[in-house]
Amino acid sequence: MPRDRDAYDYPPGYVPRGAQYEIESYAPRPAAGARPTDWEELRELPRVVAVPEEPLEEESTPKLLGGQGGAREVTVAFRRVAYAKHLTAVVRVANPSEISFATVDGTQFGNPTDATNPFNSLTAAGGLALPGNLMQSLEVVARCLVGHQDLQVELPFNMPLGQVVRVAQVGSVIRVGATLSPRYFPKLTVGGVSAWLVDATGSNFVRNAIFDGIVPLDKFAVPPTSPVQTQGFCGEGFSAPVPPQRVFFGWVDAGVAQNTQHLCPVPRGAQTVLLMADASTVNNDPAAGGAFQGFGLLFSQICQSPGGGTTRRVLNFPPNVTVPLRADCVAIEVVNVAAAPAVAIPFELQYDVGF
Repeated sequence: MPRDRDAYDYPPGYVPRGAQYEIESYAPRPAAGARPTDWEELRELPRVVAVPEEPLEEESTPKLLGGQGGAREVTVAFRRVAYAKHLTAVVRVANPSEISFATVDGTQFGNPTDATNPFNSLTAAGGLALPGNLMQSLEVVARCLVGHQDLQVELPFNMPLGQVVRVAQVGSVIRVGATLSPRYFPKLTVGGVSAWLVDATGSNFVRNAIFDGIVPLDKFAVPPTSPVQTQGFCGEGFSAPVPPQRVFFGWVDAGVAQNTQHLCPVPRGAQTVLLMADASTVNNDPAAGGAFQGFGLLFSQICQSPGGGTTRRVLNFPPNVTVPLRADCVAIEVVNVAAAPAVAIPFELQYDVGF
């Protein structure tokens, strides 16, 4: 006996079999007001299945840099995922007093003395003539590489001893590598103008490229015999960053004339700069008494001129204030407000590098 075809839900394109219109695997359509069957409820659910993504690659273990048995360059933290996501790297340089190493060549590096602390009074290499009151030191310089598909960006930054740096980026891969670099570079003076890495008549772009390239430690300093330990990890998700900085260390020589020019590099990715120097010339050090007095510095931004030169300046920025860099800034010129005292005056240029 033929059945009522309208009393059944048939799939699209169903061709009835003879005159019976029988589909045994489909349930009758419920009457008006009746509760749908379980099959009707399931049929309306979206066909979406969520599967947690597993990491493809990750690495986050302490590494040793320099010293006997230590590598020259290491990967501090690394993470690769399948799709572009928020990724955060947390990295630091461990305090030497926290590290316990096995004995190497008869020396135990567990609780460092002045002789085994790698950050203590490095010897400058023969080609670097530092002022007598400045000691060479080492800097741990990291490279953050973030990328996705066929694009990757690499930015260098400093990992100061005792600080924890959080680098927040978006991509499918993030890698932080670290190497050792000297703190001070050779200063070259031509015509009364001082510069680092290349002389005052050289290209600002070459100077910046050398600084970005991270000069090896053994170029201008005798490497320490004890290692530096770096630590870090990468994870998915956004964490409010602790902005990494690239730091340049310079100095004003003893006894130089007022307004002596000092040309300094601008690192890749730099967005702002702060000149870290004495805040005033007031005698405010009770320990040193009358023997101490602050020393005033100012800085200018040297910019690329429309005609191709690099002599246009944006003048007289004070120390200890964060200043945005102009888009065409190619060098920083530090000048001394007064004639220098009988000892060299160190300064730092701290750049936020676009993280």
